[in-house]
Amino acid sequence: MYRIYDILLCFLLTKEDAGPHGTTELHRVVTSGEREPRFKDIHPNHGYSFIDYFLKYLLVLSNLMFSVLGLLLLTVGLWGLISKESFTQEKIGSMGTDPMLLLGTLGLLLAFLCLTGCVGALRENTFLLKLFSGMLLVIITAQVLAIIVVYNVQQEIGNVLRSAMLAAMARYQDDLDLRFITDEIQSNLQCCGADTYRDWEVNM
Repeated sequence: MYRIYDILLCFLLTKEDAGPHGTTELHRVVTSGEREPRFKDIHPNHGYSFIDYFLKYLLVLSNLMFSVLGLLLLTVGLWGLISKESFTQEKIGSMGTDPMLLLGTLGLLLAFLCLTGCVGALRENTFLLKLFSGMLLVIITAQVLAIIVVYNVQQEIGNVLRSAMLAAMARYQDDLDLRFITDEIQSNLQCCGADTYRDWEVNM
């Protein structure tokens, strides 16, 4: 019975492997009396389940969408920097505080992270998937630590935000980005100034 199983296994799993006399692998196994042919290490491929395919392509599509979002943010950030001529010699020194630079940097990081996950899942590349998981773990850990820090230093953060708001009001007429951000903050919070409307005297 074991002999018949060997012959059937070779018949199903082998292709013609003609030697100098035109013999096939099946003929070699049958005539040589081999108890265990060279295909003993071959295991049937059970394939993927529906859940495996679903999770794979869910990861691909979600990362693809966020990659597009990241590239869009990067494009908007670069467009903002170029339109304001931030790369000129006179303005490049203050470019570090430009909100458009922050927007472009976030877009670049988001696009890189999500493209890594997208390609890794699509190609089933272990290295890329591990890199994606590691970066995602670092981001989540940083967010948790940031929440803890913010909770413990609420007063100091409030003072920093107040100072930043006063600085933005002082440069309200000079920087279009700061003007837009200031208007949005005050419109959404329905307030005027950092404390009162008199704070706008710094812009007089």
